[in-house]
Amino acid sequence: MTTMQVGDPHALSKGSTPPPEGASTLRLYSGRFCPYAARVRLVLNAKNIKYEVVNIDLKNKPEWYYEKNALGKVPLLEIKGPSGPSFISESLIIAEYLDDQYHDDFPLLPTDAPLERAQQKMLLEIIYSKVRI
Repeated sequence: MTTMQVGDPHALSKGSTPPPEGASTLRLYSGRFCPYAARVRLVLNAKNIKYEVVNIDLKNKPEWYYEKNALGKVPLLEIKGPSGPSFISESLIIAEYLDDQYHDDFPLLPTDAPLERAQQKMLLEIIYSKVRI
């Protein structure tokens, strides 16, 4: 007899406790195979930003995760601050925040050419509209 495992064995799921605070300033709550979370990891890696990942079982989400993100969606970026953590959700919003916050290292879009920046954003919108997952 074979048993089938429900959910992701490499992710936190219902009944789990929140992960302990890590050393990194940024924590990405992710799904192992989530393309939107992958988009954020690509930006973090391209900009060489240190972060930690907490994988969430998307089919069996832990109860505590809804306290961080009421919708329970991934990706979610947690930013440690002196007055407690802040959270940003939605992959494009997170990518834009990271580009703005870490713009000196490696800008994703031109910062000195507003027209070119706008045209590149338009191109990205066309790509996103054609490649929906």
